[in-house]
Amino acid sequence: MHMPLSKPVSRFAAVGLLLLALAFLHALVVRPLAGSWQDTATGIEDARALAAGYARTAAARPQYEQQVAELRTEHPDPEWFLAGDTDALAAATLQDRIGSLVQSAGAELRSIQTVSTVEEDGMRRVGITVELAAKTASLLRLAYAIEAGTPYLFITSAETIADPSQGGIEDPTLMVRLEIIGYRHPQG
Repeated sequence: MHMPLSKPVSRFAAVGLLLLALAFLHALVVRPLAGSWQDTATGIEDARALAAGYARTAAARPQYEQQVAELRTEHPDPEWFLAGDTDALAAATLQDRIGSLVQSAGAELRSIQTVSTVEEDGMRRVGITVELAAKTASLLRLAYAIEAGTPYLFITSAETIADPSQGGIEDPTLMVRLEIIGYRHPQG
């Protein structure tokens, strides 16, 4: 059975259907397009900012090249480097230095092994692998002593395994393997 609607009700229904269609159109077409446009505009602004940064860096290139040239002509301080006229002597110096740092940090040295020496930027890179046992506080003191002192030394790799059977869960003894490098003086 079909009942005709009165004019005000039919007009109200027609306006309601029109508003519903406009809401769907807005949700399905306008909002996604506006979001896409905003994303594109943001991407363009980001690209412009990045391009401006690259332009500033490129403009400063001569200044950076001059600084590099000045740094290359400077004579490095011999205290920065491991002592020793040969790679073997430099490695022995490194082993002695690390041995005393391990002891003063309160850690227990297990082994030290020399790794192959490598030529790097006109210098000789001398390295060792150290295995030790330490509590967390001792390991932190050791790492700081290695990297903060002279000659300049660098920890390039660190592996730790906790041994809760020694020291308990709160402060276990750590089994640590460090790779440490230093450089031999270019004229040494």
